[in-house]
Amino acid sequence: MRILKNISLLVLFCVFICGCNNKIKVGSILPLTGDDYFCGQEIKNGAELAIKNQENLLNKKLFFVVCNDQSSKMNSIKYYEKLASDKNICAIIGGGNSTLSEEIAAISQKKIILPLIVPSASLKKITRYGENVFRIGFLDDVQGKCMAKLAANDLNKKKVAILYNIDSKYSNAIVKEFIKNFSEDGGKIELMLGYSQLENDFRTLLNKIKANNLIDAIFIPDYAYNAALIYMQAHDLGIDCTFFGTDTWEEISSQISDAYVLDDIYFCSHHFVYNQNDKAKFFFDEYKKKYSKEPSAFAALGFDSASILIESIKLSNSTEKNDILSTLKDINYNGVTGNITFNEYGDPDKELEIIKINNGKNSFYKLFKSNNIA
Repeated sequence: MRILKNISLLVLFCVFICGCNNKIKVGSILPLTGDDYFCGQEIKNGAELAIKNQENLLNKKLFFVVCNDQSSKMNSIKYYEKLASDKNICAIIGGGNSTLSEEIAAISQKKIILPLIVPSASLKKITRYGENVFRIGFLDDVQGKCMAKLAANDLNKKKVAILYNIDSKYSNAIVKEFIKNFSEDGGKIELMLGYSQLENDFRTLLNKIKANNLIDAIFIPDYAYNAALIYMQAHDLGIDCTFFGTDTWEEISSQISDAYVLDDIYFCSHHFVYNQNDKAKFFFDEYKKKYSKEPSAFAALGFDSASILIESIKLSNSTEKNDILSTLKDINYNGVTGNITFNEYGDPDKELEIIKINNGKNSFYKLFKSNNIA
């Protein structure tokens, strides 16, 4: 009886060990609530779709563990520590915007270092924290230059006003590149007006712009919740000119109840959902089937983040972090948001798509090659 009991315990132990080793976990830290909920939810949906499309990986079950940082930097740090302590987590996808992603990249150097794939954050510094950090979207520098060239060369706007968030690294980095390149291309900044993160009444600044009859465009490189407020207040004041935004304007229609008032707007995007190769069409159709809505560019970035990680695990035939990192450095992946290869810093060389909004409707305007403007 004692022998049978010991055999039973041994069998149970073996089953437990096999069960623990028969899973692969991908962690994620995203803002599913709070100010940055839109990009967080969309990234999660896209990544989740890619992972659920891969039922088994290396003969193991693939799991997606999502932590909601509630748009809080402190929560981002807390959840990295939680995920990094789980031995089954092989990599992390996150965060949402640049501020949240920077916190995760920084803490990843102090704790257990895991491969970190940043879907949409564009602050240059993020990938400079360590060799474990890889970015799927383009940088602030690139979109600042892109929008300057679009304004000056393509749309012949020569007198521009800039409204920017003085408390935002994202806003400041883009403004710096826009000013430099717009001036080099013959444009002039008529007014440069800053505001604080907590400000919600922009009418005084907008009236200064309205009083200057030379201004033919306004550039607002800020997150959608501020951009939407500024645009609507400008609309109420009767300011009629072209508006330029950045990649976060992807979600501006979600911030406005009457989206049809959005007009004569240009912004750069990581992916326009109607520009579809075979992989993008599969993603578009599957996303719409699962979530009953069309995907945004953030969803496409989430899908590519998870897909490129899955591909790296397949190519390395391993879930060991050093093997995954080695494969990521040399990967050449044709994704939904374009062909992805990483430079020495973990940044991609990609295309930027310019989207135009007329009467609340998005349409593709132009494609920029990042290596031609960087």
